[in-house]
Amino acid sequence: MLLFRVLFVVLQFAVRFTTSLLDLTANIYKFQLPLKHNLPKLRADSKSLKRLPIHVGIVIVEDEISFADLANLLLWCMAMGISYISIYDVAGVCRQNRQLLESELQRQHNFALGKDANSFDVHFHSGEWDKTEGPRLNSNRVDLMLLSLADGRRGLVTVAKQLTRDVVSGQRRVEDIIPSHVDTVIQEQMGFPDPDLVLKFGQVNSLLGYLPWQIRLTSILSLSTHRHITYTSLYRSLLDYSCVEQRLGK
Repeated sequence: MLLFRVLFVVLQFAVRFTTSLLDLTANIYKFQLPLKHNLPKLRADSKSLKRLPIHVGIVIVEDEISFADLANLLLWCMAMGISYISIYDVAGVCRQNRQLLESELQRQHNFALGKDANSFDVHFHSGEWDKTEGPRLNSNRVDLMLLSLADGRRGLVTVAKQLTRDVVSGQRRVEDIIPSHVDTVIQEQMGFPDPDLVLKFGQVNSLLGYLPWQIRLTSILSLSTHRHITYTSLYRSLLDYSCVEQRLGK
């Protein structure tokens, strides 16, 4: 009798393990399919969230950057309906390799969407907004900003100089320079809204200079690495963000 009980327990464990393994394999396979097969699900997931960030910051504090994995992450964000994405690394590796990132994103974009490859209107920016561009009229437009350590420092210095010139010329009074005015000037310069959510990839517990002024009200989530990032990891992060109640200092 004891032998039969042991065999029964072992058999139960084997069945449960096999079922879990099949479920895991199905989930992995599901997100390895081309994006066009998953696009309806991604959009449904997006609509199921209580709120979706307008601007997501991707901060990479790792020694090496995988442009293939980064392109995957960008495509998922775009498919979820995120309009502004900033990508930051201290040394500016992404900006220095902008063409590589663009080509990798375009390659995966075309592969994933095929005939619908024009579904997203992607605009790259390096550190600052091109003021010659017109208003955002295309609902499928996605703006990507490539940033480095110099942009945070340089941006604050530029804003300080501009405010000083405004005071000297009489356009502003010293007492009028308050945080809300600084916010306005910075947004005019950058062209991006402040980030709603920052995804930090790496073991360093710091954003290492990413947009220091603009993240006062930003939700920050840490992930161990961007390499081999899965859609599930992104979705869980967006779900965590959507469930956070912002009190705005209240």
